[in-house]
Amino acid sequence: MYLDTTIREKIWERVHKMKIEEVNILVLGAENVGKSALTVRFLTKRFIGDYDSHEDSIYQHTVDCEAEQYNVSMLDTCSKMEDARNLSEQIRWADAVALVYDVSSYQSFETMQAQLKRLHGHVKKGASLPIVILANKVDLHPKAHKVTREEGQQLAEEHGCQFFEVSAADGWLEVARAFKSVIHLMEVKRKRSRSPLVLRKRRGSVTRHVAHKVLQVVSWSPKRS
Repeated sequence: MYLDTTIREKIWERVHKMKIEEVNILVLGAENVGKSALTVRFLTKRFIGDYDSHEDSIYQHTVDCEAEQYNVSMLDTCSKMEDARNLSEQIRWADAVALVYDVSSYQSFETMQAQLKRLHGHVKKGASLPIVILANKVDLHPKAHKVTREEGQQLAEEHGCQFFEVSAADGWLEVARAFKSVIHLMEVKRKRSRSPLVLRKRRGSVTRHVAHKVLQVVSWSPKRS
């Protein structure tokens, strides 16, 4: 039996609402800027400040965002392992990117800028990848701040990124707002590109070059000191 376009679209929308969308977020930044702490804070509302990041790790959890549920996978990268091949594979895996720097370290800000440039260099021409810049550790005393809000905001505006000042140690709400903003941007992009007659094909499992282990954080306990 032939179904007209309107009926097919309604059927597709009903199927879409029944399934939980998957979102892959790549988290980049220099060492000791708080990538792991921010990731775990967002997914579990818990703060764990001491990590020993010797390898890439993926954290997974189901997240509510704008009355929808998403199965979120966050790739917490180890900067020591960063190379062109890894970054290229990570970008192919990612739906969105969070770039993190420490407001008390200007060097981390410069590292983040370099990563942002490399990121744009690996994204195919004409493609768009939602990016959010996170200025972490704003809970530190103002005298400890080496990067101003204006510097971070200006960089974000120049590259068309969203910008948030956050503190993994100080609270969950602003951290959640930042990550949910990039999920929202990803969903807007996805809806624009999605055909109502073709379900989006999900990428396969992460290659061994992208992540060395997957941590389920529904009942998560730290495996890194």
